[in-house]
This record gives sequence, C-alpha cells and structure tokens, in this order.
Amino acid sequence: MEKRQIKVPPKWADDPISSFIDDSFANCLYSFARSGENYSLLLRVEKAFETISENLNGLSADLLFQALFLIKSRSAFRGAYMLALSGQITNSFPLQRSCLEWALYAFHINNNPELGDVWVRRHESDEHYREVKNKLKPYLMIQGLEKHHFVLSLAAQKLYDSTIDFGAHPNQKALTSAMDIDDEGYRPSYLAPEKSDDLLLAVSQIGYVSLRIFRTLFRKRFDLLSITDRLDELGEQVMKGA
Repeated sequence: MEKRQIKVPPKWADDPISSFIDDSFANCLYSFARSGENYSLLLRVEKAFETISENLNGLSADLLFQALFLIKSRSAFRGAYMLALSGQITNSFPLQRSCLEWALYAFHINNNPELGDVWVRRHESDEHYREVKNKLKPYLMIQGLEKHHFVLSLAAQKLYDSTIDFGAHPNQKALTSAMDIDDEGYRPSYLAPEKSDDLLLAVSQIGYVSLRIFRTLFRKRFDLLSITDRLDELGEQVMKGA
C-alpha cells in the first residue's frame, strides 16, 4: 500500500476541536508503534470480520437482517478499536456494547422471525415503539442465546456487563477511570494512550464473541471460509482472563 502524506491545512490544531483530533491521531500512531500481542489479536479478529463481511453475497432472503446486522457490528467494532488506540478509553465502551448488541439482535431475530417485522416498524407508532422496547431487551436476547449456546451466552453476558460498567452507561467505574487524581484534586482524562494496549484485548474479546454469535447463523459460510478454524485458534488467546 502506498504511504500517504497528509498536508496539514492552515490553522490545523489551533482550535480545541482540531487540536483534540490531532492529539487523538498522534495517540493512534503512538499506540501502533508500541503495539504487541494485544494488537496482533485485534488484527486477527478484524481480519475474520473482514473475510465474512466481504462474502455475504448469495444468502437467502431470510438472512438479510442478520447479514446487515453483521456489517453494523463490524462497523461498531472498528469504531471501538479506533477510540481505544486514540486513548479515548471510556468512550470505546459504548461502541463495544453496540458491536455485541448487533450480534445479539441478529441471533434473537433469527430465532424469532416475527420480531424482524416488529423491529422494522419501531417508529411507526408509540405502540410499535413500546413493543420493540419490551421484546428486544438485552437480557431477553442473552437468555435466548443461553437456551441454544450456554457457554457463549455466559461470555456475552460478562462482556456486556463490563461495557456497561466501564463506559456504556454513566457508572462509577466509567467516571473514575477517566479521571486523574492527585494531591491537587481531580482532573478529567480525555486521552490516556498508556491504557490503550490493555483495552485492545477487551475490544478483541467483544469482536470475537460477536463473531461466534454470527457463526451460529452463518455456520456453513464461516466453515467454508475457514473463519471457524481461525476463531478456534484465537479462542484461548483472546479470551484469557474473560
């Protein structure tokens, strides 16, 4: 791939917005330069997502939702690891949650086809909106996964709870992990690239479990493309400590 040279426009980084973006990008370079095993694991998960995302053609019509949800899951996964690399630690967790939720929605609708119509009609009326809220709750979707894939559901539940704790909701850990505390008091920590490497493992775990869920829906496609074998090889490494 040809290396790009970026010509910085006049006044770039002279205001708070472009300065923050510039610092975030610099942190991505820093994180990449010091990357190790966790980045390698993340890359393997991304490549697995890439392979299945580029080979969804020819699926039957009843798998349309699931295929589109897989694309959205990968999109959230990519956003999560970009924020992680930039040092936006707590901000990565809402997208990690989104990555996993797209997979859970796909599984739940696959096993309850009537919910596809419910999901599509969400904004047609207040009644439809309430129906979606009642029937497509995360805990219900994880319970549905538990009935078919118990071990996978345990991993999904643990990771989902972790995203809630550390940033997907305004919880205590989300707040304190984004603060610097010293003798002078509390200061917000918007960018913490020194924490990026550890977070890459968490993002990899979210991506891995999401792919495992999608594999239950596209089993033949995953097997044919050797993605299943790649996930099997990844499992013990990426899920360590999870």
